[in-house]
Amino acid sequence: MRKPLVVSYKCKQFVFYKCDPNTRLCKLLEQSGKKYSGTPHVNKLSWHKDIELPCVEFNGHTYFMIKAGVFSASTGNKIVHPEIIKLFNKKK
Repeated sequence: MRKPLVVSYKCKQFVFYKCDPNTRLCKLLEQSGKKYSGTPHVNKLSWHKDIELPCVEFNGHTYFMIKAGVFSASTGNKIVHPEIIKLFNKKK
């Protein structure tokens, strides 16, 4: 399970959920759940390895929870699937 990580970029915290292995450009999610419009280079990010996001795996995919809801770690899209949300409720 590849866990999303909390990072800082331009003095703001984001969730790092994907990186292009060729260009090393990253996809970030704002804490509000909105996808960040830029794609910063991996070297421009500060990593917060001490902050762990709640994660679950379902059908071979990883999902994480932030205050704005449950999101896919592969696409950054918000998830409303009731079975996935139930998995987070069981972890509490």
